[in-house]
Amino acid sequence: MKLLFQTAFLISIFLFTGNEAFSQKKKLSYCDSAGIMPVFKFYSTSGALFIPDSLSKNNSTILIYFKTDCPYCAKEADMISENINSFPSVDFIFLSREDTTSIKSFALLHKLENNKKVKFLQDKEKLYYRYYTARYTPSIHIYDKNKKLELFVENILNKDELIKYIQ
Repeated sequence: MKLLFQTAFLISIFLFTGNEAFSQKKKLSYCDSAGIMPVFKFYSTSGALFIPDSLSKNNSTILIYFKTDCPYCAKEADMISENINSFPSVDFIFLSREDTTSIKSFALLHKLENNKKVKFLQDKEKLYYRYYTARYTPSIHIYDKNKKLELFVENILNKDELIKYIQ
């Protein structure tokens, strides 16, 4: 009986730690197995095609999937707007599948519409979920200069947390 209990205990520990390891790996590998930025195609609010080659080769990239009515997305946008000078080597991509009028209004409201470091893109073909399996907004993907995924979170990050992952 004692052997049966010990065996069951060891199996449950193995299953728990195995599931924990799997969920951590999955959380960090929403792109491909190498964690490289996918070859996406989204559109600027003016309708121009935007692909990864459009990004700076010397900067990290922070992609934020958002909804215009999401209060957490608004908070993240405000934090970025207030601290944009703290991120000299970062390009920000705000991506939404909403209409361009709503996206432009969001950019204007959060004072990010004229910043060259910030792009607002539309996922009009709804391809985001083909590339990523995020469930919540904001969904934040931080890529290094080589476009390798450093971090994925489905929550807001503060300035210090963002800086930590782009160094």
